[in-house]
Amino acid sequence: MGLYSKIRDTVTEAAIFGVAPIATSVTGFLLTFVYAKYFAPADLGQLALLLGTEAFASQILGLGMTQAFFRSYFDDDTVERRRVITATTLWFLVGVNLLFSVASFPAAAWYAGLLDVPDVRLVQLTIVLTALDTVNNVPFLILKATRQSKKYVAVKWIAGLAQFAIIVLLVAVFKIGLLGAMLGWVAGTALQTVIYFWMLRGQFDARFSFAELRPMLQLGLPMVANALATKALITADRFFINYYFSAKEVGLYELANKFASILPILVTNPFSLIWPAMRFEVMKDEDAGEYYSLVLTYLVWLSLLFGLGVSVLVPELIHATLREEYWGAIPIVPMFVLYYLLVASGKGVNVGLMTEKKAYWNPIIVVSAAVVNIALNFVLIPGYGMMGAAVATLVAYAFMVWFRWYMSTKFHPVDYEWGRISLMLGVAGAMYAGIVFIPIPNPYLAFVVRGALAATFPLVLFAFGFYTERERKRIGDLIRGVPGRSKD
Repeated sequence: MGLYSKIRDTVTEAAIFGVAPIATSVTGFLLTFVYAKYFAPADLGQLALLLGTEAFASQILGLGMTQAFFRSYFDDDTVERRRVITATTLWFLVGVNLLFSVASFPAAAWYAGLLDVPDVRLVQLTIVLTALDTVNNVPFLILKATRQSKKYVAVKWIAGLAQFAIIVLLVAVFKIGLLGAMLGWVAGTALQTVIYFWMLRGQFDARFSFAELRPMLQLGLPMVANALATKALITADRFFINYYFSAKEVGLYELANKFASILPILVTNPFSLIWPAMRFEVMKDEDAGEYYSLVLTYLVWLSLLFGLGVSVLVPELIHATLREEYWGAIPIVPMFVLYYLLVASGKGVNVGLMTEKKAYWNPIIVVSAAVVNIALNFVLIPGYGMMGAAVATLVAYAFMVWFRWYMSTKFHPVDYEWGRISLMLGVAGAMYAGIVFIPIPNPYLAFVVRGALAATFPLVLFAFGFYTERERKRIGDLIRGVPGRSKD
């Protein structure tokens, strides 16, 4: 198989695997409306804290085996050895998570009191969810290693939709509140576990090898710090808000995040599927530098187009569909949009560290950003609550993007179009300020008018001379239906 055939296969597999999270993302977004209807903001905040706890714990209990497994699995193409590696990984993670569950259950009441969670069963379900999620990594690793992407997607969609249905049933029909939500999370994950292991039952056996485990731990354990730093950047601020304020404030903060997460669903997640392979495919081309530069420009353009829409439409959506006690989340939505813009930009500038095999800098960058974030959480959250948390996150991610850009261009210089990017940011900011300050009392009319105005972002850029001559020509060709030429 040739190089580009491999790259094409990689892109295809990545795209299919990438379909799996769509079910989780979409149902998660829809569940926001269910939670907001039947939960108080404090309940939503407690759910965010419990799921945040699960995210941290599963990273620790996974012990970096996700990455280490592939290194050992592909080190030898002998079927027998691969079965031993697979069995060793499975039984090790099962054993670790059984020990974790047994040790953690007695401390569940203490942790419930620490988070001010009213029902100890919620923490116990979080423990079970953590163990199931961690063990589910093994079937995922097998399916990914053997390129059974369609099976993986099918299982994720079946389990995700079942989980959604169970949560809606328990919360909306039986009205058992937060307990129903956590039972739904556990039930959906358990269903996923059952299907996975039934499907792959012939690929496991009872063997265990310390000789195979040792190198996997040596490779995997150092990666735990990077994984924890990533989770800290994403969720640590919820725990600070809960400590200094209340679960209600956490709930409003999480609601703003859920609505702003439309942006990565539309832009960042699809981009992440194709970018790793495309970044390497063109790295030796003469115009690679221009390609990398334009990718970032267009990524920011697309993020700002959708981000502007989210920023001006979500407040109207919240006003029209949610109770007044949730309206306090509205000022935080644009902050999360900026956060997701930075997340996308960070992926776009991550070129040199990967093409020049300097990826060991990525954990250093992420850990440094996490330290900045946590330090700012201590400084800003006690006085400014969730707005302070949002500012801390933005500053930390801006620092991470800068650090990643600086180190990437040090090893692989790219002349990014900072002038055009600055123009886009200025136009988007001015349009946002102008659109939101137009008084429109009716939220439904406001939704239509503000959405239509936000959609003119590309035209306003045209008026400011943003597009190059080549881009204007390509736009004209597209309007006239003229096929594009490869040299363009």
